[in-house]
Amino acid sequence: VKIEIYNSRLGFRVLIGNIYISTKNLLRIINLNEATNQEHREYFRITVSDEAFIYSTDPKAVYVPAQSEDGNQQEGLCVSLVDISLGGILVKVPEEMPIGEEFCIKIPAIGADVLYRCIVRRKVGFGNDDIGMGCEFQDMSVLQEDLLYRFILKRQNAQLKRVR
Repeated sequence: VKIEIYNSRLGFRVLIGNIYISTKNLLRIINLNEATNQEHREYFRITVSDEAFIYSTDPKAVYVPAQSEDGNQQEGLCVSLVDISLGGILVKVPEEMPIGEEFCIKIPAIGADVLYRCIVRRKVGFGNDDIGMGCEFQDMSVLQEDLLYRFILKRQNAQLKRVR
């Protein structure tokens, strides 16, 4: 069984154990270990299929948002989220970004107009012409982390309801 725990001091932890006894009133779990001891990922991630917008401060980047005629900033480069965790995201992008590139991303599905700073850590192939970029979140505030955590739990809950 996989158990997800969130502690305000220690953060998000995923534990894995074996069910020893299970009744309607009791569940006893043995051999409880942190999932990071068995998995390479630090955070639990969920599959999503939402759009997001990437913004760059580099004037040479193709995804710098343009200024509209009324002076308001237009949306940045539209990308598709593949999965998300408290540590980062995997996105499908129309153009490859170099590893180490920093950018900001807005994820409208989170429900708040918040930008997350990210850095590209790896490239991922999907077997077709799609380009995937594994990106790590940088310097999140408590508010950003809380919004992201709530989004992940909400999506995971919806996925579990669909399975049932």
